[in-house]
Amino acid sequence: MLMGGAPGTGFLMRERLPKGQVKLAGRHMEQNEAKSGSLVGRAKDFIKDVRVEATKVSWPTRIELRDSTWVVIVTVLLVSVFLFIVDRILQSSLGLLFR
Repeated sequence: MLMGGAPGTGFLMRERLPKGQVKLAGRHMEQNEAKSGSLVGRAKDFIKDVRVEATKVSWPTRIELRDSTWVVIVTVLLVSVFLFIVDRILQSSLGLLFR
């Protein structure tokens, strides 16, 4: 399992497990047990693990989603205007240089 390191460092530490064991969706199991099994059984385990992880997701509220969308739209417009201005300046400069 990944755990955060010291605050502000950005480092992650892995949980130490006994040699030969792996951790899948919160379950410790032997490596050969994790790799073995039929394709259908592994697919069922995968779907079950996905459902467990999906319950841990923190979905944004409608207001947070709306506000984030506006931030993205305004940022895209500001960057577009900035790039347009820089493009015009460079175009004019190069036009004068190569005239």
